[in-house]
Amino acid sequence: MSKAYKNLKTPANTGSGISEYFLIAQASDFVEGGIQCPAAPFDGQPDGESVQILTPHEFKADRGFAKVICAPEKNSLDAKTIGETLFQKLDFELKVFIPGSYALVHEAVANFINTQLIVLVKDSNCPANMWYQLGCDCTFAYLKADFSTGTTKDGVKGYSATITWQNPYVQLYSHVDGPEILAD
Repeated sequence: MSKAYKNLKTPANTGSGISEYFLIAQASDFVEGGIQCPAAPFDGQPDGESVQILTPHEFKADRGFAKVICAPEKNSLDAKTIGETLFQKLDFELKVFIPGSYALVHEAVANFINTQLIVLVKDSNCPANMWYQLGCDCTFAYLKADFSTGTTKDGVKGYSATITWQNPYVQLYSHVDGPEILAD
Protein backbone atom coordinates (compact mmCIF):
# COMPACT_ATOMS: atom_id res chain seq x y z
CA MET A 1 0.00 0.00 0.00
CA SER A 2 1.34 3.42 -0.93
CA LYS A 3 2.39 5.80 1.82
CA ALA A 4 0.16 8.41 0.17
CA TYR A 5 -2.90 6.63 1.54
CA LYS A 6 -1.93 7.65 5.07
CA ASN A 7 -3.83 10.87 4.25
CA LEU A 8 -7.07 8.91 4.29
CA LYS A 9 -6.99 9.65 8.03
CA THR A 10 -7.67 13.32 7.28
CA PRO A 11 -10.83 13.61 5.16
CA ALA A 12 -11.05 16.44 2.62
CA ASN A 13 -13.96 17.92 0.63
CA THR A 14 -16.59 16.60 3.04
CA GLY A 15 -19.45 18.99 2.22
CA SER A 16 -22.35 17.21 0.57
CA GLY A 17 -23.89 17.81 -2.82
CA ILE A 18 -23.22 18.66 -6.43
CA SER A 19 -23.66 21.85 -8.45
CA GLU A 20 -27.01 23.06 -9.77
CA TYR A 21 -26.08 22.28 -13.37
CA PHE A 22 -24.41 19.57 -15.40
CA LEU A 23 -22.69 19.39 -18.79
CA ILE A 24 -23.80 16.86 -21.39
CA ALA A 25 -22.58 15.87 -24.86
CA GLN A 26 -23.41 13.11 -27.27
CA ALA A 27 -20.53 10.77 -28.06
CA SER A 28 -21.00 11.62 -31.74
CA ASP A 29 -20.01 15.26 -31.00
CA PHE A 30 -16.38 14.29 -30.32
CA VAL A 31 -13.65 13.78 -32.90
CA GLU A 32 -12.33 10.24 -33.30
CA GLY A 33 -10.32 9.57 -30.13
CA GLY A 34 -11.51 12.86 -28.58
CA ILE A 35 -13.27 11.38 -25.55
CA GLN A 36 -10.75 11.29 -22.73
CA CYS A 37 -10.54 8.82 -19.85
CA PRO A 38 -7.93 8.22 -17.13
CA ALA A 39 -4.65 6.80 -18.37
CA ALA A 40 -3.86 3.20 -17.49
CA PRO A 41 -2.04 3.03 -14.13
CA PHE A 42 1.71 2.67 -14.36
CA ASP A 43 4.63 2.41 -11.93
CA GLY A 44 5.89 5.79 -10.82
CA GLN A 45 2.56 7.51 -11.50
CA PRO A 46 1.78 10.19 -8.89
CA ASP A 47 -0.79 9.05 -6.32
CA GLY A 48 -4.36 9.83 -7.31
CA GLU A 49 -3.69 10.22 -11.05
CA SER A 50 -5.11 6.82 -12.00
CA VAL A 51 -8.66 8.22 -11.56
CA GLN A 52 -8.00 11.67 -13.08
CA ILE A 53 -8.53 12.71 -16.69
CA LEU A 54 -5.58 14.99 -17.41
CA THR A 55 -6.12 15.55 -21.16
CA PRO A 56 -8.93 17.81 -22.44
CA HIS A 57 -11.73 16.38 -24.57
CA GLU A 58 -11.66 17.25 -28.27
CA PHE A 59 -14.90 18.08 -30.07
CA LYS A 60 -15.86 18.39 -33.71
CA ALA A 61 -16.17 21.98 -34.99
CA ASP A 62 -19.13 23.87 -33.49
CA ARG A 63 -19.74 21.11 -30.91
CA GLY A 64 -19.19 20.97 -27.18
CA PHE A 65 -20.89 20.36 -23.87
CA ALA A 66 -24.39 21.77 -23.36
CA LYS A 67 -24.93 23.32 -19.92
CA VAL A 68 -28.19 22.16 -18.30
CA ILE A 69 -29.53 24.12 -15.33
CA CYS A 70 -31.19 22.07 -12.58
CA ALA A 71 -33.57 22.96 -9.78
CA PRO A 72 -31.69 23.72 -6.53
CA GLU A 73 -31.42 21.15 -3.74
CA LYS A 74 -32.87 18.31 -5.84
CA ASN A 75 -29.72 16.83 -7.42
CA SER A 76 -27.35 14.07 -6.34
CA LEU A 77 -24.69 11.68 -7.58
CA ASP A 78 -24.49 8.19 -6.09
CA ALA A 79 -22.34 5.16 -6.88
CA LYS A 80 -23.14 1.75 -5.45
CA THR A 81 -21.13 -1.46 -5.73
CA ILE A 82 -22.68 -4.10 -8.00
CA GLY A 83 -21.53 -7.49 -9.27
CA GLU A 84 -20.01 -10.66 -7.90
CA THR A 85 -16.91 -10.68 -5.72
CA LEU A 86 -13.78 -10.16 -7.86
CA PHE A 87 -16.00 -8.74 -10.65
CA GLN A 88 -17.44 -5.73 -8.86
CA LYS A 89 -17.79 -2.21 -10.17
CA LEU A 90 -19.75 0.92 -9.31
CA ASP A 91 -23.23 1.67 -10.63
CA PHE A 92 -23.47 5.48 -10.94
CA GLU A 93 -26.74 7.42 -10.80
CA LEU A 94 -26.85 11.15 -11.36
CA LYS A 95 -30.35 12.29 -10.36
CA VAL A 96 -31.37 15.78 -11.42
CA PHE A 97 -34.51 17.84 -11.83
CA ILE A 98 -34.63 19.92 -15.03
CA PRO A 99 -37.31 22.56 -14.45
CA GLY A 100 -39.84 23.86 -16.95
CA SER A 101 -41.86 22.90 -19.99
CA TYR A 102 -40.77 24.52 -23.25
CA ALA A 103 -39.97 23.31 -26.74
CA LEU A 104 -36.18 23.44 -26.40
CA VAL A 105 -36.02 21.32 -23.22
CA HIS A 106 -38.42 18.73 -24.68
CA GLU A 107 -36.34 18.53 -27.88
CA ALA A 108 -33.08 18.23 -25.92
CA VAL A 109 -34.41 15.38 -23.77
CA ALA A 110 -35.73 13.62 -26.88
CA ASN A 111 -32.27 13.89 -28.48
CA PHE A 112 -30.40 12.67 -25.36
CA ILE A 113 -32.56 9.60 -24.64
CA ASN A 114 -31.18 6.38 -26.21
CA THR A 115 -27.93 8.19 -27.05
CA GLN A 116 -24.37 7.49 -25.94
CA LEU A 117 -23.41 10.36 -23.62
CA ILE A 118 -20.51 11.91 -21.76
CA VAL A 119 -21.69 13.89 -18.72
CA LEU A 120 -19.77 16.13 -16.34
CA VAL A 121 -21.09 17.39 -13.01
CA LYS A 122 -19.26 19.73 -10.66
CA ASP A 123 -18.88 19.02 -6.96
CA SER A 124 -20.65 21.52 -4.66
CA ASN A 125 -17.24 22.56 -3.29
CA CYS A 126 -16.90 25.03 -6.16
CA PRO A 127 -13.40 26.36 -5.33
CA ALA A 128 -12.03 22.79 -5.61
CA ASN A 129 -13.14 22.75 -9.29
CA MET A 130 -13.70 18.98 -9.02
CA TRP A 131 -15.74 17.49 -11.87
CA TYR A 132 -17.13 13.97 -11.96
CA GLN A 133 -17.26 12.40 -15.43
CA LEU A 134 -19.86 9.78 -16.30
CA GLY A 135 -19.09 7.94 -19.51
CA CYS A 136 -15.92 7.04 -21.30
CA ASP A 137 -14.74 6.08 -24.77
CA CYS A 138 -15.92 2.46 -24.44
CA THR A 139 -18.73 2.65 -21.85
CA PHE A 140 -21.13 5.55 -22.17
CA ALA A 141 -23.66 7.16 -19.86
CA TYR A 142 -27.38 7.03 -20.65
CA LEU A 143 -30.32 9.29 -19.78
CA LYS A 144 -33.76 8.30 -18.51
CA ALA A 145 -36.30 11.07 -17.92
CA ASP A 146 -39.84 11.36 -16.55
CA PHE A 147 -41.88 14.49 -17.24
CA SER A 148 -44.56 15.90 -14.95
CA THR A 149 -46.56 19.12 -14.87
CA GLY A 150 -47.52 18.78 -11.21
CA THR A 151 -51.02 19.99 -10.33
CA THR A 152 -52.40 23.52 -10.26
CA LYS A 153 -52.32 23.20 -6.45
CA ASP A 154 -48.80 21.88 -5.92
CA GLY A 155 -45.91 19.96 -7.37
CA VAL A 156 -43.18 20.85 -9.82
CA LYS A 157 -43.09 21.05 -13.61
CA GLY A 158 -40.21 19.54 -15.51
CA TYR A 159 -38.12 16.41 -15.93
CA SER A 160 -36.91 14.11 -13.18
CA ALA A 161 -33.89 12.66 -14.96
CA THR A 162 -31.42 9.93 -14.10
CA ILE A 163 -28.13 9.46 -15.90
CA THR A 164 -26.61 6.02 -15.36
CA TRP A 165 -23.17 4.57 -15.97
CA GLN A 166 -21.09 1.65 -14.69
CA ASN A 167 -17.34 1.80 -14.05
CA PRO A 168 -14.89 0.36 -11.49
CA TYR A 169 -14.05 3.81 -10.03
CA VAL A 170 -14.99 7.49 -9.86
CA GLN A 171 -13.48 9.52 -12.73
CA LEU A 172 -12.41 13.12 -12.19
CA TYR A 173 -12.09 15.55 -15.12
CA SER A 174 -9.93 18.66 -14.77
CA HIS A 175 -10.40 20.76 -17.92
CA VAL A 176 -13.83 22.39 -17.59
CA ASP A 177 -14.71 26.07 -18.12
CA GLY A 178 -12.73 26.33 -21.32
CA PRO A 179 -13.86 26.51 -24.96
CA GLU A 180 -15.48 23.05 -24.82
CA ILE A 181 -18.69 24.49 -23.30
CA LEU A 182 -21.05 25.71 -25.99
CA ALA A 183 -21.52 29.47 -25.93
CA ASP A 184 -24.93 30.84 -24.97
